[in-house]
Amino acid sequence: MSAKPETVDEYQPVAPGVYARAHAQGQEVLRASLLDVAAHLLAAEGPAALTMRRIAAEAGCSTMVLYKHFGSKDAIAAALYLEGFARLKRHLDAVPHDPDPAEHLAALGRAYRENALTEPNFYDVMHGPGIPGFTPTAEATAAANQSLAVLHAAAQRCITAGIFRPTADPTEITEVLWA
Repeated sequence: MSAKPETVDEYQPVAPGVYARAHAQGQEVLRASLLDVAAHLLAAEGPAALTMRRIAAEAGCSTMVLYKHFGSKDAIAAALYLEGFARLKRHLDAVPHDPDPAEHLAALGRAYRENALTEPNFYDVMHGPGIPGFTPTAEATAAANQSLAVLHAAAQRCITAGIFRPTADPTEITEVLWA
């Protein structure tokens, strides 16, 4: 049996932060699940279905849960936009770096297509008029552009390797590929 600390100041928890990390992970899983419900409603029934009451009813929770996690309907639209791009970035980041820059760029294209097919409910919010009146903030657009940075780096590798002409603009290539 180990000796007890003399004072409270000497106490050291066995696993500091375990509860906080588990709680946070649970909250992130809940938040992502709520966004899945909202994205599904948007894709299936259009923007009119994106009400706090409707999302809560479909998710089996109270509207207070939505207000706690998002704050407003507009914040849900912004969260859908950011979540869609976060999922795309994870998909692109999972592509192994092929030694052949052209093959890597092609693999990124396939990963982009696969993401679009597996996450169609987010696609309109990310790339089109999924929610009338929604315009992402500059901060949200900057976060979304992190997905483009993956393609930009791959295009630059192709230029450096001589696959594309040396005067090619990696930003222009990225935008063409994105389109």
